[in-house]
Order: sequence, then C-alpha cells, then structure tokens
Amino acid sequence: MDPTEPNAEGGDRVARRIEGTAVQWRALGFLSLAELLGMTLWFSATAVVPTLEEEWRLSSASTAWLTMSVQIGFVAGTFLSAFLNLPDIVNSRRLFAASAALGAGSNAVFTLYALDTELDLAAGATKSRLLDAMEGHVLAQVETVGKYQTKPTTIHKGDLTPTATPP
Repeated sequence: MDPTEPNAEGGDRVARRIEGTAVQWRALGFLSLAELLGMTLWFSATAVVPTLEEEWRLSSASTAWLTMSVQIGFVAGTFLSAFLNLPDIVNSRRLFAASAALGAGSNAVFTLYALDTELDLAAGATKSRLLDAMEGHVLAQVETVGKYQTKPTTIHKGDLTPTATPP
C-alpha cells in the first residue's frame, strides 16, 4: 500500500507517514536529548551574564562580547571541523560524542571556600572527610565556572593577594 494513500480504515495520510518503530522513536529521543545537552554549552555564557555583569561591573558592550565569544567559538569549531573534513574521516556519532565530551570537560563548576582555620588532613583524605573537617569553619563560599587547561598554572600559597576591585 502506498503510504500517501488513505489506509483501509479511512485514516488520513499524514498520520500514516509519521508512524515509526519503537527503535526509531527511541533513537530519535536519544538524538534529541544529545542535541539538547550539547547545545547547553551554547547558552552557558548567557546564563551567567547577569551575575558576571553585576559582580565584575561589566558594560553592555563587554556583556555582548562575552556572549558573542561563545558563539564565535562554536562557529570557529564548526569551520575547523569542516575544513579538516572531520565528518568524512571520523564516524559522525563518535565526532559528536567527542565534541560534547570536550565541551563538557572544558566547563566545570568549582566551589571555593573561605575558612577561619587551616585544616589538618592527611594526604588522600576523602571528600566526605574534607567536608566534615570544614563543618563550622566556612566563612564564605562561591561557585564559579572554570575552564579546563592541559597545562594549568600552579598557584602557590603566597601568590594570592586579595584585591578590592574585580578583574
């Protein structure tokens, strides 16, 4: 039977064309979820702009540049992928997964705590042990989005000096 013709029960043609197997619908669901999660990186700068604008006293132009820099990064990455012909060289599913993993790995949330005492913990202490030791000593905490680098800069205890103005 031609899928563009009405079916035996007289149903319309559009309903017949959108039918699919459970496997096809599941694949479409996973693809949609992957796309949604991959695109969250696109909106990450926009989501934190109001806070950064207030904390860093950014001008409207600086806020616009911050948002555009993320979008320019996406365009540059897409151009580089096309220029290197990666979609034809690498399996598309693996390229998409690797790109999403690299994006997620380069954006992480860090929490910084200001304590009223130095903690005495053994090397290799667990996170739960650290949090227990911090109990009652947290003066302030801040969560910030960090960027992963393959060669991070080492900061020594004496290198940090508080400043009264934002960067």
